Amino acid sequence: MTMAWTLTALVILLWSSHVVSSIRRASDNESPVAAYLVTVRRPDGLLVGGLLDEEVELWHTYLLGQVCNASDPATAERFPTAESRLICSYSHVVSGFSAWLTRQEVADMASRPWFVEAVPDKAYKLMSLHDDQRWLGSVRDGVWDKGNMAEGITIGVLKPKAGLLIDKAAFAVAPKAHLAIYPTAGMAAAVDDGVDVIVTSVPAAGTDEESYRAVGRGVVVCAPAGSSGPDMLQLESAAPWLLTVAASDTDGRVVTNVVLGSGILKPDVSAPGGIIAQQEDDDAQATSMAAAHVSGVAALLKKARRGWSPAAIKSALVTTADPAGPADGATAMSYLVAGAGEVNPVKAMDPGLVYDLTAGDLVPYLCGMRLGDDRTRDIVGASCAEAGEVAAKDLNYPSILIAMDDRVQQAEARRTVTNVAGDSAATETYRAEVTGAQGVAVAVTPSTMVFGDDAAPKTKRDFVVTVRRLASTPAKAVIEGELKWVSEKHAVRSPMVIVVGETTAASSAAYGAYAAASIRSIS
Repeated sequence: MTMAWTLTALVILLWSSHVVSSIRRASDNESPVAAYLVTVRRPDGLLVGGLLDEEVELWHTYLLGQVCNASDPATAERFPTAESRLICSYSHVVSGFSAWLTRQEVADMASRPWFVEAVPDKAYKLMSLHDDQRWLGSVRDGVWDKGNMAEGITIGVLKPKAGLLIDKAAFAVAPKAHLAIYPTAGMAAAVDDGVDVIVTSVPAAGTDEESYRAVGRGVVVCAPAGSSGPDMLQLESAAPWLLTVAASDTDGRVVTNVVLGSGILKPDVSAPGGIIAQQEDDDAQATSMAAAHVSGVAALLKKARRGWSPAAIKSALVTTADPAGPADGATAMSYLVAGAGEVNPVKAMDPGLVYDLTAGDLVPYLCGMRLGDDRTRDIVGASCAEAGEVAAKDLNYPSILIAMDDRVQQAEARRTVTNVAGDSAATETYRAEVTGAQGVAVAVTPSTMVFGDDAAPKTKRDFVVTVRRLASTPAKAVIEGELKWVSEKHAVRSPMVIVVGETTAASSAAYGAYAAASIRSIS
């Protein structure tokens, strides 16, 4: 399909309802087949979009023909050919197909050189649709002006996020946005159509390649944090290219727990997810609505700050977020649960400095995670032998996570900031301020950065954060603090977490009554 909108935001459901209903029909007939999403390696030299859709389907049918040999009469009658097994082909963002397969056929497929993985279809529970008018009202101050009310932007499925413009009243984040839904191959089709924002209604597990390539095309991908799964790239939206959102209620309390596993501090931010009872299932439900809120703000930023990358938009949201916690401010919220805090749409429009990244910058990070050269190539299309490695702590992320096991007395994290202030010609001096981080010594070098002066006109500056153990440093601890770059006009705040020793669980005393984050050893 073709879109005429200048800016577009998207709510996407991975695996469409027609596939789910078909699975139920297959289950009713007690068929041994089930729907699988199969990722395959592209043939050497094949470029994305290098084949017509019909040619891709023929290729996938050929691959299916290598493994589809059903001996069960009912299956053979229902699916007489390999072509009849094929549900849909994908080639733009992910290389693969969905098909009806038996477990034995999947096992046979796993031995083929073109096979990457097969994920069985399952039903995902959609999440809460409650709004927080207190938060939405904050965007009236300078964000909803006549030039930026998200006119022409498309948001789908979660209709409260689009809003309705009425004389002397406005509702939701993007009041002039359109609504749209992409089924099944939605992410691939959306990226091919040139959308600007994607928000998923379920955690982004199993969509690593699609979401990475979407971000590489300049798309902001918002995903709910959820609350299950500690593994890198198979958890609740922990990939660093995603904008991962936790949910807070109307009192600013976060209603989800998040497990660490990617070496990156997640979630990134929180946003209203409704008044949700704090039970495990409800915790997961709330984050989808929160992601929808943030996607609206991301859409406003895309329109107001043309040319900003997805990483720059994420950085603006993270470094300008308001610290999360109850309305009375009595208990601060853990970064491991709330991210940097609750998104502040007004401040995000003018963050001062951003931590920028390109899709290419993420390749050495993935190589540093030691996923294996084949898996990394499947996701990013590059070899670790060529890209090298970068430790997770040195990825140019707007938050900082440093792990120090018993062998490490001192650790460093490197960052680069880019000046995006409106008046780039004006001189602006930033000074580093570190708060919290009790139990370790933190130094920032250099401690002062100047932008816009004649002697140093560059828009980028590098700095190093050094963390050192003290005699009083606990043997095992999760220590939180923050780094602020402060000028007369801006305060650029980065959450900072230091994991000391082989810590596997966060102390409730360190995190307050509402923080309960399970942390996997990442050193």
